Amino acid sequence: MRSKLIILLLTGIIFIEMISFFSSFFHWDRFFLKIKQVFASTYYTQGLLESAIYDTQKIGGVVFNYVMWRGQLAADTSVDIQLASSNNSSGPWTFVGPDCSAATYYRDNPGVQQRLSAKCHSGHRYFRYKIYLNSTTGSSTPIVEDIIIGWSP
Repeated sequence: MRSKLIILLLTGIIFIEMISFFSSFFHWDRFFLKIKQVFASTYYTQGLLESAIYDTQKIGGVVFNYVMWRGQLAADTSVDIQLASSNNSSGPWTFVGPDCSAATYYRDNPGVQQRLSAKCHSGHRYFRYKIYLNSTTGSSTPIVEDIIIGWSP
């Protein structure tokens, strides 16, 4: 499936080319996501992607094991991820980090599996995620190429 996404930032728009597919144990979104350039060497300091709703197709829900992203992390940048899960395709959707709080994020380097909290997400069928791209100086951007959510039936 190919689709164009338009992501609104606080002060601009990013265009992202995305290719998606779903397997029985992993969710992969293949895309290249980075903060929009304002001028030749200046970027916005924040970007946000909120995913579509994904269905594991397991009526009794699943155990969400980990989240991992692949890409490039430049100096003075970070990538924060939150996950929301539910037994209903229309939510409620509360995006949380490792302590089940909306104030925390999964944050690590690319290629590192971050354990998802069983207390927050186990037994749910549907999920969504948010990716926050941050640049403290606006002179560089992180680049997210993949996000992987590992789960088991």
